[in-house]
This record gives sequence, C-alpha cells and structure tokens, in this order.
Amino acid sequence: MIAPAVSFVVRMFERLQTAVRLWPLDQLPTSPQLTALMDPHTAAELDLDQIWSLVDDLLAAHGDWLPDWVRTRREARVA
Repeated sequence: MIAPAVSFVVRMFERLQTAVRLWPLDQLPTSPQLTALMDPHTAAELDLDQIWSLVDDLLAAHGDWLPDWVRTRREARVA
C-alpha cells in the first residue's frame, strides 16, 4: 500500500501536469502564471511577485514558441 503522504505528492504533481497541458486550451492570460504558482518547488523558492516576473520574462524570451494569443495578451497586460 502507498503511504498517504506519497499519494498526496503524486496527486499534486498530476494536477500540475494537467494544468500545464490545459492552459493553452483555456486561453486565459494568467494561465501560465497560475500554473507556475501551483508548482511546489517554485512556490517554496519565490514569492508571488517573483513568480509573476519570472513567467513574464520567460514569455518575453520564448514567446515566439507559443501561440499568438499568449503574446498578444501578455503585451496588452504589460502595456
């Protein structure tokens, strides 16, 4: 039998992976940030403002790999 603590960690990472797969489908402008906030390691190392800045920097640096709606909404939010 799997210990409850191990089961909890597995479910937590399953939810995170599901969110990562679904945020492009949701097309919500804050989905990348919310997904990063759900990551336990990121949340343990960075505060909320740092996470938002990190995701904004990642989107700025690698946005050409992402769909247009991500770049368009990010630019509108930053402006």
